[in-house]
Amino acid sequence: MTPPIQNRPAASESFARLKLELGRMVRSLLHAADERRDVAVLQELRAALLGLVDPRPNLTEIAEHAATIARRWRASLEEPAEIELLIDRLQEFVNGAASLASSPGDSEPRREPVRACAVCLRVERELWRFLARRQYELAANGADQREHAVHSGFCPVHTWQYETVASPQGICAAYPELLIEFAARLRTLAEGAPSSEAIESGLRSLLPSEALCPACQLIDSTERGAAAEIARLSTDWSESAARRGEESEIPVSAPSRAWRCALENESLPPLCAFHLRLVLAAGPERRAAARLALQYAVELEKLADDMQNHVLKHDALSRHRLTEAERQAAVGGLARLVGRRDTVKPRRVD
Repeated sequence: MTPPIQNRPAASESFARLKLELGRMVRSLLHAADERRDVAVLQELRAALLGLVDPRPNLTEIAEHAATIARRWRASLEEPAEIELLIDRLQEFVNGAASLASSPGDSEPRREPVRACAVCLRVERELWRFLARRQYELAANGADQREHAVHSGFCPVHTWQYETVASPQGICAAYPELLIEFAARLRTLAEGAPSSEAIESGLRSLLPSEALCPACQLIDSTERGAAAEIARLSTDWSESAARRGEESEIPVSAPSRAWRCALENESLPPLCAFHLRLVLAAGPERRAAARLALQYAVELEKLADDMQNHVLKHDALSRHRLTEAERQAAVGGLARLVGRRDTVKPRRVD
């Protein structure tokens, strides 16, 4: 069982930043040695990098070791200014990081790959179902084609998502109505508008837009529904835990099996940043909102650590030691920040 989030040491954020800073300095030394083709120094620095990916690395010891390597190497260099600067930075690091010599808290078990945002997954499923049905309707039904033409079709993002679902034959059956209608309106503007500004303004009103895109509207309604559901779930959890005095109490009213399993593992459904905002905007109880925000912060820190370890192992020529979580950290980290690739849309934060 994962310990309650609020019991995690506050020092974890400082340690993560120190590890990031030290990794950058050692990698700078590594790149300098690589440019000079100094094989022996490269091997020593790669070993130092691997020390950073231990479950509980001692940053002070690693920094001192890297500085020792650099000092020994400096004596053989004709132009050591770059290395001297890095040695000074490493010594400053050692002096300033003594209070966080090693990772706070117990070492964590091997981490699983990042979980996808629960709202993104629901949107992805509903959007695929909608586009699969809509591409058939547009290919086969004249009334649907005319309605589609009136609104100038899907927005640009969902036009290309529609293209991945539909066949060339289906698109060619669906879109002549729209293109003819668009051309007719544009011809009217060209022949009757009094100025270039009026033509531009008229064209702007014809362009496919998010406001009229049926796929965007589906996403909006799906997101709002899922966000409200998670807000209710988190409030149920908070109130139940408060009554019983148990941090991990599971509300019996969890709305889905998947989300119930998430709670049983001491966590609420995973969210990306934009969907976390929607859930918070839905008005969960204050303690539940804090829990959601803290859980997201902890997951981002884990992702950042997986990303750092990916880079460190790559530079240390130890890619075979990458965990599955570290292999997936690049895409997983982006997705947990902005949402999954197939469900994103332009977003305006008011």
